[in-house]
Order: sequence, then structure tokens, then C-alpha cells
Amino acid sequence: MSWSYSGNPADSALDKVRFLIGDTDTTDQLLTNEEINYTIAESGGSIYQSAHDAAYAIASKFVERVFTPLPTRCFFWVLGGSLLLRG
Repeated sequence: MSWSYSGNPADSALDKVRFLIGDTDTTDQLLTNEEINYTIAESGGSIYQSAHDAAYAIASKFVERVFTPLPTRCFFWVLGGSLLLRG
């Protein structure tokens, strides 16, 4: 499993999705490259649909963590919904 971010969302679809969902901190990695590439493939290349799916995947991880603050969990659910509307 790998993780990368160039710092420029225009470099690739992967970097654009990472930028949209806020997964840009190498010390706090939320999804692997493979997971994001999967959402890109499943969405037929739609960046906003992929970001929506990725945000929901992150939210689902936080739901499983009892001690994750509710605002953090809610943020990724709302982010996913707003990205879907943009796409």
C-alpha cells in the first residue's frame, strides 16, 4: 500500500481527490493511493463522485472509532454530500 501527494492538485486525478477530501498530510494519511484509485475507477473517472465516495469511506472509518469526536465524523459525511452535489 502506498500514499503520495505532490502538493499540486492539477498533477493527477489522485492528487485532485486528495486535495478535495483534505487527505494531504503525510503524517495523517487517511486513504491509500490504491483506495483512491479504486474510487476513481468505480466513478468512471468523475473526480467529484470519487471524492464523494472517498469522503464517505473516511467517515465510515471514523464511525468505527468510538473516541473520534462527533464533529470530525460529521464533517466527512457533510463533505461527501457536498462533493456529490458539485459533480
